Amino acid sequence: MTDFLDWAKLNNVNVMFDHLLYDNLGAWNAGLNRGFSLTGQGHFSDEFKLPQHPTFSTESRYWQPGMAGGSWLGEDYMPFRQGDYISPAYLNVLARLLYGRWQ
Repeated sequence: MTDFLDWAKLNNVNVMFDHLLYDNLGAWNAGLNRGFSLTGQGHFSDEFKLPQHPTFSTESRYWQPGMAGGSWLGEDYMPFRQGDYISPAYLNVLARLLYGRWQ
C-alpha cells in the first residue's frame, strides 16, 4: 500500500476523492504517470476513466456499447448526444472547479 500512496503523492492524486472518477489503482498497476510540463501538470489517459467522469469516453477500458459518454476529436470532447459539444476551454474550467487542477 505504501508504494501506491507514494505513487499517488508523486502524481498529485487525491486518494479520498479521485477514485470516484478514475481507476487510480488500475493506472498504478499499469505503471502510468501523469505527464508534467513547464506550463503545469499533465493528466492521465482516458484508459482508466470511470463512467462517472465528465469526459468518460470510448477510450476507457470500462466503456461498452450503449453506455453514456463520448469520444475525442483531437482536443475536443464530443458527447454522444447529438448537438452537444464541450470545448477544451469549458473542460478546463470544469476540471478546475471539480479538482482544483486539470485531471
